Amino acid sequence: MSTPKYDWWPYVKSIVTRYPELKEAFGGASDDGVWQSARYREYEAVREAAEITGRYRDSSERLRVVEALFWNGGKLKLEEVAQLTGCPVKSVKQWSTEFIYLVASCYGLMDV
Repeated sequence: MSTPKYDWWPYVKSIVTRYPELKEAFGGASDDGVWQSARYREYEAVREAAEITGRYRDSSERLRVVEALFWNGGKLKLEEVAQLTGCPVKSVKQWSTEFIYLVASCYGLMDV
């Protein structure tokens, strides 16, 4: 695997992978300032990225890829996710990369 282009890449990827745990902790929280911790910001970044992705024309396929690749233990390889979701490997790689960039942007680490 190639070296990440950005120093924040492994951190954002770990945020995405931990989303189910973060959602369990913060899913019902109101944004009243009490929850403004780093973990809550991480949760909000992934939630917002998923919401934005949900507006894409191919949103259901993209979200299935993200779920299979990151949220189900994160142990599947790109080829396995492609086979499981019925999407081409190239799309799986592109969509997962785009999702990580989107989370980074929602978290405030980059401008899109």
